[in-house]
Amino acid sequence: MKAILPVVLLCFVVNSYSQKFTLDGVTNIEFEETDSDYSVAISDNFITYGVEVGPSSLTLDYTVADNTFVISGLVNTSFDGESIAANINFEIVDKVVTSLSFDVSTNFNL
Repeated sequence: MKAILPVVLLCFVVNSYSQKFTLDGVTNIEFEETDSDYSVAISDNFITYGVEVGPSSLTLDYTVADNTFVISGLVNTSFDGESIAANINFEIVDKVVTSLSFDVSTNFNL
């Protein structure tokens, strides 16, 4: 019995917190709350509020202390057949979108 107790206690110590969720209006991307900060590269296209985003150099950073996700970097999108390059800054705090901006760096006609 004494040999089993340390194994059981170890199982409780190494158990980590993780919760996945999605946001209405954002498709093809899943967010994951964990018990530590992390940063990952995003390489797959996703759609945010009707705008298809093609990552060029894009990262998702998670900060556990304030439960914040920030997606930032260079993306490409298109409107009416014109390709547009932009820097995106997309912030989610406590599963709520707090800001979304595109800093367009391409000339285009509307």
